[in-house]
Amino acid sequence: MTWPYYLVMAAIALMAVLFPRKRPNAVAWAVAFVVLVVFVGLRHKVGMDWNNYLVITDRIHDGGAMQALDFAEPGFALLTWLSTRAGWGIYGVNLASAIVFCLGLFRLCLRTETPWLGLAMATPFLVMVVAMSASRQAIAIGILFWLVAQWKEYPLHWRVGLILLATSFHYSACFFLCFSPLDLDARPAVKVGIAVVLGLAALWVLESTGSAEYYVASYVSEKSELTYSPGAVQHVLLNAAPALLLLAGRRVRERLFPTIVVRRFALLALLLVPTAFFFSTAAGRVSFYLFPVSIYAVAAVPTLFAHPRVRAIVRMALACGTVFLLWFWLTYANSALAYIPYGNALFMESGQLHL
Repeated sequence: MTWPYYLVMAAIALMAVLFPRKRPNAVAWAVAFVVLVVFVGLRHKVGMDWNNYLVITDRIHDGGAMQALDFAEPGFALLTWLSTRAGWGIYGVNLASAIVFCLGLFRLCLRTETPWLGLAMATPFLVMVVAMSASRQAIAIGILFWLVAQWKEYPLHWRVGLILLATSFHYSACFFLCFSPLDLDARPAVKVGIAVVLGLAALWVLESTGSAEYYVASYVSEKSELTYSPGAVQHVLLNAAPALLLLAGRRVRERLFPTIVVRRFALLALLLVPTAFFFSTAAGRVSFYLFPVSIYAVAAVPTLFAHPRVRAIVRMALACGTVFLLWFWLTYANSALAYIPYGNALFMESGQLHL
């Protein structure tokens, strides 16, 4: 009942072992993009949030565009409203979410030392678990990953604009505003001042939309199943463990974490570890955005070794490790049953679809 997951994962892991080039074959890379978009975007009754998004879709379907804003963030509400008007229902929303998510992910992986290995690192959890359930946050992640990949090329106003675009799909993305002035050509005091102003703007967004109260109640103050996620520590460690390589010396640090924003993400990933023991769900949700840490680091680890045979062995071990991560999650995760069996709209009768 889980073979589609392993088939996709094994194919990507195999490409990571066989093709360690910094520039992957364009055709193979495009095929992988289409496969993941279809696999994630046309899923049927898959993911912990499937029923929640069905409710949102049904509510938006019955009203106008302005009424849709009452049920979700403005960007996602408009996307859902357009999908329902086109007759595509939840599948149009998920497909658009998968396209945006994969655009950001694939662009980010192309900036790593070995793109196929970076993609393999992202697949077991970020793709199979997060993107196949949290459609709103998947869009925000895709936009922010694109920004991280283009970080050096984009000026401050582009960074702020893309972060606000991501925020329109999931309000939690606004915390990225604090990172936007990191490497400006300005005095430290000026950069800190800009970061403070943007941080206050992020707080205003959360407060004015009511998200601050919701997040605090859901993930911090109320002691319930919402604030406690038994797998959050493991999720945080997926980024925190590679982030420990920050301590390995300047040469290793600059190879694994090539930009200042990724290095700051790595520091935040380490800080989330103790937080995960007290506010596990909140820490787990924030860790989704920090996956550039593990993607960049794992993709570059084989290049630290000079001997080609050693590089190949390390690359194979890391690729096999990604397959193991997927097997471990599907076998032992308390939420894995929501993903089994895998279903896809392409193989369903029209009467079975939620349109």
